[in-house]
Amino acid sequence: MDRRLAQSVRPLCEGALRSGRSNPPKSGILISRFAAYGIRPSTFDFPSPFLKSPCPMTSETTLILFKPDGIQKDLTGTVLARYLAEGFKIRGLKMMALGDEGLTEHYAHIADFPFFPKLKSFMQETPVIALALEGENVINRVRDILGPTDSKEAAEGTIRGDFGNKDEFSKMRNICHASDSPESAEVELKRFFGDGELFA
Repeated sequence: MDRRLAQSVRPLCEGALRSGRSNPPKSGILISRFAAYGIRPSTFDFPSPFLKSPCPMTSETTLILFKPDGIQKDLTGTVLARYLAEGFKIRGLKMMALGDEGLTEHYAHIADFPFFPKLKSFMQETPVIALALEGENVINRVRDILGPTDSKEAAEGTIRGDFGNKDEFSKMRNICHASDSPESAEVELKRFFGDGELFA
């Protein structure tokens, strides 16, 4: 297998195998990367669970926030390029400063935890960039490209594995936030984009 292709799909394969799922969302990404190199997945020995039942293709829109650490490291263009390389479409993109009220709403599920003030302070170190991306199964695929929340556990080749902090802040300074479900994507898109700010 071409070395570049191997480097591209390795973290996705490893993450999917660790998950133990027979139909991981990574399958669509893997197949697209094989196709980019002119290779049909059925022509070589590849774990069959990935290919027997590819995920249903559903067009979705997800919300991504470029966090202050990614902006401070000048990684915005690099990370955006990885998303666009998957064929996703930009529907909205803007920079904004997050206030206390907005952050408390966005992180309502952890706002009562003792570490929240530190998280809020971090998210206000710089403005953030809100990105609305559309694509087939984009919610799961973006999270696969990102890697797990803890950058220390993220595989090489994922965004968090390559660029996230590997210290005690590895779960906070992890480059991007991404919606984790269609329901959260719907809520978050409305939170960060107003009427007329998302385009077809």
